[in-house]
Amino acid sequence: MFRRLEQEFRNKLDEVVFIELKPNANAKVHDMKLDPSIPLPILFKDVLDKVNGVNASDITAGNMIRGMGFIISVDEEFIHKPYYHDLMLAIDENVGMYLLKYAFDLANEGQLVDALIYFKASLLFVEDEINVLSNYGRCCIEIAYGKEETNQVYLDEALEVFESLAKRYPNEPYAFYHLGFIYSNLHEYKLSEAAWVKAIENNIGENEKHEIVSNLHDLNAKIKFEEGHTLILNERPEEGLEILLALEPEYVDWWNLMFFIGLGYRMTKEYDLALKYYAKVMELNTGHVQTYNEIGLCYMTMGRYEEAIKAFKEALKMDRENPEILCNLGIVYIQLDDLQEAESFLTKSFEKDPSDDITISWIKKLNELKMLN
Repeated sequence: MFRRLEQEFRNKLDEVVFIELKPNANAKVHDMKLDPSIPLPILFKDVLDKVNGVNASDITAGNMIRGMGFIISVDEEFIHKPYYHDLMLAIDENVGMYLLKYAFDLANEGQLVDALIYFKASLLFVEDEINVLSNYGRCCIEIAYGKEETNQVYLDEALEVFESLAKRYPNEPYAFYHLGFIYSNLHEYKLSEAAWVKAIENNIGENEKHEIVSNLHDLNAKIKFEEGHTLILNERPEEGLEILLALEPEYVDWWNLMFFIGLGYRMTKEYDLALKYYAKVMELNTGHVQTYNEIGLCYMTMGRYEEAIKAFKEALKMDRENPEILCNLGIVYIQLDDLQEAESFLTKSFEKDPSDDITISWIKKLNELKMLN
């Protein structure tokens, strides 16, 4: 952990300025003499506060601790790190708790990356790494999901933090609690279930326990869905449909469920039923390209070629370079004996994916038909 965020942290180094002591300075902090050849880092914000009159005092012990804590956290190879470490302890023997409180304050203010830096710094001084790393991981999760698009770097960091805690402290419930949510968001539903069960077994707090129990109900449905759709994808549609259809009464608005039920019925050649479920998908998720493709496959297999073309072309509007859809249109036009159109679409499909065996076989079929004509 920590290494993947190293560059993120280093990008903030310009937030620190270094104060040089006078060469003949003979200052001491308790029993530790300051080395005048080593500059002291101060957060630029603290310097501005002094200049702007927000803080009328000279550079304080707190300014020094925050600056040095920042540097030893952000730059692990910094040459003066051991000196800063000892000086911080000389200033305040409880410096770890000071840094930890400051990290919490930053997190509460929404300054999450800075909070991560100080949580990391506090680890050099405090023994309660479970508390520190748990809050470090929670900040990573908040950053990861803070915008529309998941920040994968921070999510990976959170995952490593909580997996590491769970391994080192197998009786610590909150590591498993947070892992359950991460795994669920990653669609690793069985791992999520195992983590949450472990959290309950380790006597997690009552509020978190109620939350877990509530989530486990839906999680069980997701596990069943995973089992069912995996069976369908593994060409065992009858078994998959049995599992998925049992979920339908309670999850009628779950478009993924409707899609795989439709796929199962298409694979069992029950095309009217497949189309019924694909229609439900279109109500719930209007622009799903693969559903249009599946509708086209049903119509094509049923010999309803014009309807198949319409469905494939709707799919193509949303994904113009999809080789599978291009190939399917080529196949339909072969069925209609429109070899010129078939060649156009199959050629485009081959250009997009020259290794696809289905496209290659239909191009071969097309060439045979052209020779006969």
